Amino acid sequence: MQTLTECLVKGTDMCDILAMCFSKPVTASFSLRGFKMKGKFNYHGWGVAWYQDGAAQIVKEPVTALRSRLFDNLLKNMEARSEIFIAHVRRASDVKLAPPSIVNTHPFWRELKGKTYVFAHNGSLRQDVKRMEFKRKFPLSNIKPLGETGSEYIFCHLLACIEKEVEVWDEAGFSWLADKLAEINEYIFLNCVMSDGDHLFLYHDAEAYNGMALTLRRAPFPVIRLMDDEEEVILQEEKGRDLQGVVATTLSLRYSDTPVYLTNEKWTHVEPGKLLVFRKGREIYQR
Repeated sequence: MQTLTECLVKGTDMCDILAMCFSKPVTASFSLRGFKMKGKFNYHGWGVAWYQDGAAQIVKEPVTALRSRLFDNLLKNMEARSEIFIAHVRRASDVKLAPPSIVNTHPFWRELKGKTYVFAHNGSLRQDVKRMEFKRKFPLSNIKPLGETGSEYIFCHLLACIEKEVEVWDEAGFSWLADKLAEINEYIFLNCVMSDGDHLFLYHDAEAYNGMALTLRRAPFPVIRLMDDEEEVILQEEKGRDLQGVVATTLSLRYSDTPVYLTNEKWTHVEPGKLLVFRKGREIYQR
């Protein structure tokens, strides 16, 4: 039977991530519709997480989003509104080590200090790093993975450190997290998003692995077109003069020679090695 650290090498290489944070609860159906097309690169699973009354709601399935009736029904009938959404599509580079299954499908979640943490990751162990070296450097504690992916292993290690090091999420906590993710990034390629229901944490790999970009949305919303769709959409269902937020995604550069954006909006590339923290649709920290 393979070890969790063996899965860090081959089980989490090729994925894409979508994250949203808004000042008020919104629907994610439009952005998810664009993100669904990244399922053509990532066919081993999809998942969507959001928050309702402080608790995480997660729908996921170990099949491609392009042929998922569950995903289609979610888009057509999605009544969920949330300030924060996290979505992920997965392509395992070795299905023997971390086969398609519910427990190996992102996003992952755990309860910690009265909060529900949600996490999604894109990356893999660097070729010059030995598995046991990584395991010794980043051990597990009482928080254990349910599946075989290296991504969930990293999440569990990170939560154990948060439990020990962070009392509240303030500037000191954000600074600690930036240092911690940079340390992990020395051993693995690391794009990740995480939320506790109040904050959205967004980290881009120091070597710009797979690419990452974000776009800001503010009311009144313009006409927006999905890149894989000729239909133009006005986001008029999202009302409120003070409504604003951010949408971030990885750019599929592991599969494409050019960045794969979701829409024809203006996208800004996230600086490599940077942690961004958002709350209520506004950036409150970066380093």
